[in-house]
Amino acid sequence: MSDYGDLCRDIREARREARMKHGVPCPVCVQKLPRAHPSILLPEQRCRIHGYRDPRKRTAETEYMPSFKRSTEDVSDIAPTLMSERAPDA
Repeated sequence: MSDYGDLCRDIREARREARMKHGVPCPVCVQKLPRAHPSILLPEQRCRIHGYRDPRKRTAETEYMPSFKRSTEDVSDIAPTLMSERAPDA
């Protein structure tokens, strides 16, 4: 296999290992959808289905994982400001 293919496989394996070691099932998924498979959340990750955010803080061991930002909350905080700066309709 090519070097790029080996790199991609190594990244997938690292993500799989991190989910198995640090991942926990989303409690809202477990409560609301008991028969479905719950989302597996890493520290500070947000559930895509219910919006629940894992409150655990990152440790030195989990620091390499990608950071999960609150994009929807950030936009809702800015939206009133953007609307007030908008030019009045003529």
